[in-house]
Amino acid sequence: MPDLTIEYYACCAERFRAHTIKVPSSRPGAAYTVTISPSREASCDCPAFKYSRHGTCKHLPLAEAKVCSWTAFVGPEVQEEEGKCPRCGGPTASEGWAV
Repeated sequence: MPDLTIEYYACCAERFRAHTIKVPSSRPGAAYTVTISPSREASCDCPAFKYSRHGTCKHLPLAEAKVCSWTAFVGPEVQEEEGKCPRCGGPTASEGWAV
């Protein structure tokens, strides 16, 4: 197995927070709550998620799209100002990747 080194890259600090996001239901006036943990595990309080064998529903990607997931490793935006996310303007953190 080759030797791996750890390289650190800037990433949006939003990736490491828990999020609770309301997503509109297809029924007028209704909404479901999606919870995303700091480890990026997501759950929804809709019936489809509750009874899904695969632990998913149509609300999860809608909620996940609202959370900034920028990393300097993937980009495509380039960080111009240290400590500031180029995608959402929020603070950045450091994340290690084995390369």
